[in-house]
Amino acid sequence: MKTACIDTHATLCIYSNDEPQLSQLVLSLTKLEPSRTVENEQKAFAGFPIPKYGWFFSSKGKISSLDLSDHIRWILEKISDPRALPALQERGCKTKLLCYWVSNGEGGGPVFDKNLVMLLAQYSVDVEFDVYFEDSPPESAHH
Repeated sequence: MKTACIDTHATLCIYSNDEPQLSQLVLSLTKLEPSRTVENEQKAFAGFPIPKYGWFFSSKGKISSLDLSDHIRWILEKISDPRALPALQERGCKTKLLCYWVSNGEGGGPVFDKNLVMLLAQYSVDVEFDVYFEDSPPESAHH
């Protein structure tokens, strides 16, 4: 299978507006230390609400694979219990996997096989993409 990826990583993002001890709560449920945390003073940006507290765990610099699936699996395997994210959601937290993916412009894209899709469903986590293109597609790609 052809891959056009030149850089990728995934980040587990957990947000809350009313959980000042978000890091301790996430640690107690996932056994993970964050890559970084934020406490936002701003309530909105460009009309979009900004959660007060943010907790992030990234595969950036931890996995060298250009297969995004490897990054997602690595993050999910680090969580001690698949019920951790649903437990956070029940406490009002928003959870998502933010996937960064850079194309070389040749076409193609990330592929999630059925096993990964089932794993994502087991952990009850949404997936969001930030996709970037290094170059424009070659002229031969225009039909």
